[in-house]
Order: sequence, then structure tokens, then C-alpha cells
Amino acid sequence: LNPTDAGYSLFLKCEKLFSNLEEAEQSVRNLENVPKGRLRILCTDILGERYVSLIAAKFSQLHPQLKVDVQVTSRLIDLVAEGFDLAVRYGKLAESSLKARKVFELPHIVCASPAYFDRHGMPQAIEELKQHNCLVATFNPCTTWHFKMENQRIDIELEGNWRSNNASALITAAIEGLGICRLPELYVRNALSNGQLVPIFQEYQFDSFPVWLVYPHTRYVPAKVRLFIDYFVDSIGKIARK
Repeated sequence: LNPTDAGYSLFLKCEKLFSNLEEAEQSVRNLENVPKGRLRILCTDILGERYVSLIAAKFSQLHPQLKVDVQVTSRLIDLVAEGFDLAVRYGKLAESSLKARKVFELPHIVCASPAYFDRHGMPQAIEELKQHNCLVATFNPCTTWHFKMENQRIDIELEGNWRSNNASALITAAIEGLGICRLPELYVRNALSNGQLVPIFQEYQFDSFPVWLVYPHTRYVPAKVRLFIDYFVDSIGKIARK
């Protein structure tokens, strides 16, 4: 199909009009690179409690004119319907209209306290985990334990006498010697470094889970969201390397 001369002339004029409009919008946007208003951030468990809140607090100090609202919950929330600017999530994302940016890779660690291993022995093979008390996380992607052996993925469902939808509760139970847990490395880092927990099966560690920043899809991302995303990416990288 080919346009008529009149149609082509109209197209050129409209193209110029939209180009001028976009240029004008960009000019105004550049004048408002100072983040203002309220920044509402959604996150989950320890990732939110320890790391997102820390980064958000430092970001708030840099931009005192911004009101920051950090909500920590395991409930799946509709960002647009409930007025959130962005969310920090990890693992596989569900299909949605949200934009997503991968900001970090989160490895998982299998570990238990020295006292537990003293009483029950340390498993030497993955299948031996079925003979141990495994602390079950009831939140994704920690429910199923994943391993990699000879480039093959191994998924194993385990049971124990302690289940929780909260990572802090699982860590507390593991430190108290109740059983073996599998959680993101950032979550158990302190307990590993001070000897409260001991890692096992690190040679069979499955691929790390991605951490995402997700936010509503708009033509222009607000300055407060763009600046926080950049700050978060830089900060979480530094935290991960400590």
C-alpha cells in the first residue's frame, strides 16, 4: 500500500509535530532531575529488612526533600493498583506489564549449626538430606531445594518439623540447632562469618537467582525512580562484594 500525496504530506507534518512535542517533554523532564514527592518501595523478608531499607535510608539522606516509604511484605501486591513506584523481587518473574531490570545475582547456601552436625552428622551426599531435619521455607523460590551435579539440575523436596514463611525465623531455628536450611547467601552471611552456621554442598550450588527491580511501564520514568534504581544497582553490588 502506498499513501496518496496528501496522506504523505500529512504524515510528514504530524511526524514533525510529535518530534517537537517529544523534544519539549524531554526539556521539561531534564529540568526536574531532582527527585521530589513520595517514593514507595515494595520488598520482601530479609532482602527488604536488611538491604533495601539500608540502601533506601542512605538514598533518603542524599535527597532529604524526598519522602521514602519502604513496605516489607511477603504478600504479592499489584504495584499500580496500590500506588507503589517500584518493587525489589527475586527469582522468576510472572508475566506482567511491568518493566524489569536485573540488578544482582543471589546464590543460595545450604547450612546448619555446628551443634546440629555434632548431634546428627554431616550429610555426604544430596540424597542423605532426606534423613535429616530440613527447615522448610514456604516462600518461593526457596521451597524446593535446587542443586547442580555434572551440569544436571537436581530438584529435591524436603520435610522437617519446622516450616516458616519468614527467613529470619528459619535462620533462628538453624542457629539454634534445629536443622538444615537453604537460604540466599546474603541472608545467612553474618551467621556464616561468625561460625553460627556451617555451609555444605557448595560444590553442588545451583545457578544464582536474579534480583529484579520492577516498576510500572511509562513513557518517561520519574526522576525519583530512575535515580533510586541507579543508586540501588551501585549499592547492592558493593554490599555483595563485602
